[in-house]
Amino acid sequence: MKIYINDLEVNCVIGVFEYERIREQKVIVDFECEYSFDGTFLDYSDIANFIKSDIIESSYYTLEEGIIEIAKKLKIKFSEIEKMKLKISKPMAVKGALVAVEEVF
Repeated sequence: MKIYINDLEVNCVIGVFEYERIREQKVIVDFECEYSFDGTFLDYSDIANFIKSDIIESSYYTLEEGIIEIAKKLKIKFSEIEKMKLKISKPMAVKGALVAVEEVF
């Protein structure tokens, strides 16, 4: 079974530059996971809220750091997840482009 959470918008502090540490900016998260459905469902709302809360609370310096740490925490909190793909995009990082980092775990 697969779950997709696309275009999850989060306003957070993320980035290495001083101006990025002062005010929030929007990031967009796309999440995909596989799990074995045995009659008990994996609550996608809980997953989305967990991702959003973690990004806000953690104030990651890089997208790469965020993806790695979020994946680790998701595996612990939602042990049913067998495989996942995370993508975080920063729409305002480069004028005229959408910058993103993606990894499969």
